[in-house]
Amino acid sequence: MIILFLIFFSGIIFASDWPIYKANMYFTANNDHIIVKNNNLKWLYMAQNYVFNPIVSDGRVYFTDIDKIVYALDEETGKLLWKLDLFEVSGHFSGKANVAGKVKYPIIKDNLLFVSDATAIYCINKINGKIIWARAGLQEFEKTKAVIDGIYADPIVLYNKIFYGTRKNFIAREVFNGHVIWANQEIESYSGFPTFYDDKILTQSRDFKNNTFYVVCLEANSGKIIWKKQIDTPLQIFSPVVYQGRIYIPSGKKLYTLSLSDGSKINEWEYEDYITSSPGFTDQEIIVSIGNRKLSVISPETGKVKYELDFGERTSPYFASVNDQIYVAYNYIKKVGDKDIVFTALKAFRFGEKTPLWEFYPPFPGGASQMAISRGTLYLPAGNYVYAVGTYYERAIVYGNDGSYQLAPEETSSSEQIAMNDKISSTYSSKSLKEWEDENEKNYNSSQTKEDKKIEPKVEERKPDINIIPPKAVEVLPDVKLEDLEVGESMVVPNIYFEFNQAYLRRESISTLDKIVDKLKKNPRIKLEIQGHTDNIGTKEYNKKLSEKRANAVMEYLIKNGISPERLRAKGYGETKPLASNDTEEGRSRNRRTEFLIIEK
Repeated sequence: MIILFLIFFSGIIFASDWPIYKANMYFTANNDHIIVKNNNLKWLYMAQNYVFNPIVSDGRVYFTDIDKIVYALDEETGKLLWKLDLFEVSGHFSGKANVAGKVKYPIIKDNLLFVSDATAIYCINKINGKIIWARAGLQEFEKTKAVIDGIYADPIVLYNKIFYGTRKNFIAREVFNGHVIWANQEIESYSGFPTFYDDKILTQSRDFKNNTFYVVCLEANSGKIIWKKQIDTPLQIFSPVVYQGRIYIPSGKKLYTLSLSDGSKINEWEYEDYITSSPGFTDQEIIVSIGNRKLSVISPETGKVKYELDFGERTSPYFASVNDQIYVAYNYIKKVGDKDIVFTALKAFRFGEKTPLWEFYPPFPGGASQMAISRGTLYLPAGNYVYAVGTYYERAIVYGNDGSYQLAPEETSSSEQIAMNDKISSTYSSKSLKEWEDENEKNYNSSQTKEDKKIEPKVEERKPDINIIPPKAVEVLPDVKLEDLEVGESMVVPNIYFEFNQAYLRRESISTLDKIVDKLKKNPRIKLEIQGHTDNIGTKEYNKKLSEKRANAVMEYLIKNGISPERLRAKGYGETKPLASNDTEEGRSRNRRTEFLIIEK
């Protein structure tokens, strides 16, 4: 049975997409490269039941709970904008899926929000929460009774198509009406989600009868199999990540590296325990969790573990990353009365360091699930709550549920007690937020060693900033005209700013970078070299490395927002190509720049 709700809304504006739950092909849970600076609690929201899978688009946070309720909150205040009960919609289907399962990861294309469960895919107007269309998994026609083929593989969106896997088919539908474009019956999906690279779809197929497992590469337009490669059958199916023409996919204790072009095996690395997450890629490194307790940063060239964080047995760490910072949410047990209750801890690290940059302990009980980061705020689902952690101001402002509490202008002290919405209460106890917070901190700290408790901020030698933001700079956006340049010509793009002495993009850069993304999408033949340049303050080696990292940060932003890696390359020139003399501040300011060179069009 097909449900089609004809809802026409004019003036659709292209919006910020979230291609898959961890952001494009890199699985970092972040699309914008803006770091989370602190552990300030911006707001929290209590849902009806256990929450998971937040995503962020155009100033709104979307997530689901275990009761199949979809929520939309205001990104800045946490105020509820709308919610939708998918049970009411799925009840219209005459058949039912012969598979149980929770709601899958939400994805966004323009102003369309897609959510799926075991029965159907639902297309929702993300502005008002109204259903536009809903389609079931394909019918199992060989059955004597109408049975819906259950949806197992989470969907992704590419080129106005939505792709997902059922137990018997791998399917592509049109995003605007849900019509089937093609269905490939050679692929049997049982878990995970597909990914993509340009016009290729990468998924997995498991044959339970023969106990075989394949990685499969398909043409996105036709569903035709380009190649398939058999690897060891995994205990749990995870999704591949793509980097520099190579596919990285876990199976059991092994991480396989396959050629993107033909699926041939390049490497096969084995680790001490089972890989327990999909791999992520950031700062030119691969990240996975191992043994359901460790996070390991792995060289994509050698497979060697370069850096590792161990959170303890059965802590189930989830991660998100921005450049060389990694944010980890994991579970821990503490006694509350005579019961063992699961709580969540959240910590931020810089690669290679064991001491956290900051920590946050949610005051209410509940285990963690996958987080998301947007515009410098981390959205953490834990138990029945979503916590918005990280602000661009000193004091922590806490909002709650349907209403909000806002500090008056004169309330400037970050140490003051912040009022909470009266509706927020614990599922496990009638304790107040303050009581939970005090007991949580006391119990957690008592389980830590003295070495764990000692957190000293790293003191770095300060260098003159390479990018000072002039007043009102972001109000004057450049009219980027890449299409007017010829091959070999370059242009300096203003209003791309980084954190002091770092390669982390600032929020003030997003509008400029989004204009570049738009230009590149409208001119698909253009290929760019992204160049980072500095002045001569500091050593030549330091400046070259910093300029390389900043060029890479810009490139990764473009990739995560839909530009093919095949069209981009990044290079840092340090201080070697000045536009002006470094003897004056004005000259040094001109030399600190991001430049785009046309290499093909």
